[in-house]
Amino acid sequence: MITEEKMKIDFAKIEEKCVENFKNGQGKVYLKVHNDEEENVILIRIPKGSSIGRHTHLTDSETEFVLQGKVVFTIDGKEETVEKGQCHFCRNGSSHAVRNDGDEDAVIFAVVPLLKR
Repeated sequence: MITEEKMKIDFAKIEEKCVENFKNGQGKVYLKVHNDEEENVILIRIPKGSSIGRHTHLTDSETEFVLQGKVVFTIDGKEETVEKGQCHFCRNGSSHAVRNDGDEDAVIFAVVPLLKR
């Protein structure tokens, strides 16, 4: 939900949705999504042992900032561990997946700008 200023996104007022096997991943992933004509802004919670399956960004890019926990991203076939306070970027045309091998829920703040063509 955006306030009257059209600038503030209040995730406390956005319903969290549970998605099983998100993008053919394992387990459950929880999402709070704000979307409009310019971007998707998403708060993602990935429980221990769950994952988001491999997918390709054909019409957009994605920036993911880890707020809590530690996750493993596989980007274009290469693995990288991203921890709290670090960021992952998937450029347009790349494929990536994410899994939570850690001991706690991972929380990720993601921004997907919609490319204008």
